[in-house]
Amino acid sequence: MRNTDVQGNSLRLYEKLGRQTLRLDLTPRQRFHAVSAVTGVVVGTAADLGVEVPQYLLAG
Repeated sequence: MRNTDVQGNSLRLYEKLGRQTLRLDLTPRQRFHAVSAVTGVVVGTAADLGVEVPQYLLAG
């Protein structure tokens, strides 16, 4: 998320997700933490899915 080439996309993602949280009864700080948590889960899952399984695990 800190790559300056995609920073504009990151900000748009936070904005879109933030708008969705406006429907919830949350403070601005809680909304920020909610969006951060969702983004962290999505990015973490994508990173896990994007890694190839090492050959020694496949051979065992």
